[in-house]
Parts: sequence; C-alpha cells; structure tokens
Amino acid sequence: MRQDAAPQSLVGETVVIDQNQVVISHPDSTQVGKNISELRDARKLSSVVDSVKAGRSDFVHFFRFLSTENGEWLAGYSGFEVPAASKQKRVWTVLAVTPIDRALVGLTIIRQVLMLLNVGLVIAVVVLAKVSSTKVK
Repeated sequence: MRQDAAPQSLVGETVVIDQNQVVISHPDSTQVGKNISELRDARKLSSVVDSVKAGRSDFVHFFRFLSTENGEWLAGYSGFEVPAASKQKRVWTVLAVTPIDRALVGLTIIRQVLMLLNVGLVIAVVVLAKVSSTKVK
C-alpha cells in the first residue's frame, strides 16, 4: 500500500490499465485482473482510457479511489506504448495517483507566503500614510 513520506514528496500509487481496459497493476491487489467497468469511479477511468487512446495526457480527480481509504485523490495519466509481436499498436494507460492533500501541500505554503506579503503591504501603507499626513501639516 501507500508509502509514508514527507507531504511535498508526492509519493503515491501507480495504476496500469491495458488496451482491453483490464487492470494490470493496482495498489489494491484484489483489483488486478478486473475490467475497469467493475471498479469504483468506472466512468472516470473509462474517460481516462479514451483520452489516452486519443493521445492526451492530463489529470483527473477521484473520490475514494482505494476501497480501504476515504478521501480525495489526484491522478496524472499518460499512455505507454507496449511493443507487440504482431506490430499492433498497444497503448496502456498509466496513472500516478496520490491523495489530494499531499498533491496540494505546495499551495498551502504559497497561500501562507501571500498572506504574509499582504500583511506586510498593509503595514507599509499605514506607515506611509502616517508619514505623509505628518509632513502635510
């Protein structure tokens, strides 16, 4: 299952889905070998596979991705071309899945810095207003 690491490390899970929409790799071993139609968030997973078939890479938001854990998950996905003996193009879908709170930890830090800058600007404006008002008198 998921490794424990520092929040900013973005450690997560990997899911691989083959061209027939069968799960090849999943952090929950009971999901391996199942068709994505049998999984939680099947509609979103189907959309992801269709996007990969169209040559797109993106991210998607899941709720309760792992059956053992509640919460929101963020997954980046891309296609991976698998060589086939018959020269057929087989593209597997690879998802890198991480809890959303771990993925967004950087935004919390940015928000804190922006709040600190805003407070500093307000203090600077008040000081400048005081200095300007005393010079005008």
